[in-house]
Amino acid sequence: MSRIQEPSSFRTENSFLMRSFRENLVERMDAQKLNSLNALGEDFFFLVDHLSSFLFENYQTSVALLELTQEEFHWEIQIFVNQFLRQCAESSTQLLPFCRQLRENLDESEFSKTFNNLLDQAFLDHFYTSEVQNTLPA
Repeated sequence: MSRIQEPSSFRTENSFLMRSFRENLVERMDAQKLNSLNALGEDFFFLVDHLSSFLFENYQTSVALLELTQEEFHWEIQIFVNQFLRQCAESSTQLLPFCRQLRENLDESEFSKTFNNLLDQAFLDHFYTSEVQNTLPA
């Protein structure tokens, strides 16, 4: 089984309660839609929480730059990781096996380092490249 610890709700230094992806979804979706998301599997939800926590820790100083609260920034990161995982899987039918394998592979230090670099670059491209392009004169 994975050595990566299950992320859970916790408070950051500034007293912000970091919620899991499921907890955030509960606030935003009706029960029927939420139940249908269970088909994504435990590994998917684990990875969204784990990877979004990794990105939040690395980029929490960007909250002011992006003009978001910590809660909004964490939610945006969760949405990004959700989309990133779905895009990495070759199809919706491959999402479950992809997430299962990814979770196992993240235990390997070399793979984890390479994957985190890829995720990090995708994050920067998503949040910062589009921000810069939006501020460039036409």
